[in-house]
Amino acid sequence: MVELVYLPVNQLYPHPDNPRKELGDLSELAASIRANGVLQNLTVVPRMVTGEITGKSWQDGYTVIIGHRRLAAAKEAGLKEVPCVIADMTLREQARTMLVENMQRSDLTLYEQACGFQMMLDLGDTIDEVAHKSGFSETTVRRRVKLLQFNAEKFRASCARGATLSDYLELDKIKEPALREKVLDSIGTNNFRQVLAAAIGEEKCRELLKFVIAEISPWAEEIPSGYQGGEYLYLRNYGRWNWTLDEHIERPDDAAPGVYYYYIGKEQIDLFRKHGTEPEKSADDARKERLNAAANHQIAVLGYLDRQMYELRCEFVLNLSDSELERNREAVEAFAASTLSHAYCDGYRRLQNDGLMNDLVDLPAELACFDKREERKEWIDELAQTKPLRVLFAAAYAAVDDDDCGYHARVWDADTGTRAKYTRNPALDRIYALLERLGYEMSDEELELQDGTHHVYTLEVDE
Repeated sequence: MVELVYLPVNQLYPHPDNPRKELGDLSELAASIRANGVLQNLTVVPRMVTGEITGKSWQDGYTVIIGHRRLAAAKEAGLKEVPCVIADMTLREQARTMLVENMQRSDLTLYEQACGFQMMLDLGDTIDEVAHKSGFSETTVRRRVKLLQFNAEKFRASCARGATLSDYLELDKIKEPALREKVLDSIGTNNFRQVLAAAIGEEKCRELLKFVIAEISPWAEEIPSGYQGGEYLYLRNYGRWNWTLDEHIERPDDAAPGVYYYYIGKEQIDLFRKHGTEPEKSADDARKERLNAAANHQIAVLGYLDRQMYELRCEFVLNLSDSELERNREAVEAFAASTLSHAYCDGYRRLQNDGLMNDLVDLPAELACFDKREERKEWIDELAQTKPLRVLFAAAYAAVDDDDCGYHARVWDADTGTRAKYTRNPALDRIYALLERLGYEMSDEELELQDGTHHVYTLEVDE
């Protein structure tokens, strides 16, 4: 028979291996204990302490195995003693008991769960046994343990910011450990999706730079790092905003040693020609070429950012549930009314983004073909009867948003032909206003593009 005893709270100590590191808000539990006492006993074991001088061990209070939160709340409520059962357990049994007791708690952080699963594995349990004892699937156990590959301090901090397992799974899209750690710092913030997209883009950019170098190195020489300019004439660049891995770089007809050079930047490869080897050209023509190249570079970078931010918005809207739209019906209807009125005033006759419309209503692939227009109409008409708000939202949203929707306009310039200039975009403002109402968080970079403070607007286009 298990004997229940009352032990002084000042003789009870938390177990150092308890997987639950954060006890959370104790105020409600303390109030209940203050009114009703501790209704469920704690499980403890005798605490062994070894003297530093004599080396002898003696009992000095008890170590809590089950009931850490109750003990802390009882102390907060002012209790002097609490009901306990004194158990006889080995260290291994203590650890396993705490782990099994705590693993199914919903308020454990992912870090605490991961550490707990790893401890069970360290104690000799297999993945299958950990899953059986904890009540989680083997896949969940493996995924949690895998999270311990991250820096422990950064991992704990991201958990405290409310990170979810799906957030961490997104990091699998990044190969390089250093980049993953960088993105880990943003999990749980409004910048996470943008930083993740930028990191994925950075990895792709590195692949692109390797490709470009392989393409041009047979006929161009590399300029060493630290190059300050003056000796070479800039021709163009190859970057993630204006080149892809499936494009071939043509070898110039006059390619020869000592004529063409390239410089490896962070996001692009710059191509140069040795001064004195270029065809005869007036100073004015050379100046215009430089200005044109700089202006084209700015437009290309802005276009790349437009596409990146559009993809972030698409990811969000494509995952909106019908219930989320319904909860914000008034905002969705107001957005649709505004969109339709602008379409009428501006004389639009079609959607801006047919493909996005198809995705938003989950149109069957076979109906997206051009010759299936009548069948597509029938299918969407039927959907409009069952999910009118979904169809209304899809049609209105697809009418205004696409990958060319940004906060800049192209203006004519006598020297460069065209250049980019920041301008407010009321349509995109309306899009972001609706998305934020639906739960979207604009990243810092999106806000900078919106208010005109992004550094890309001030890229050097002058001489």
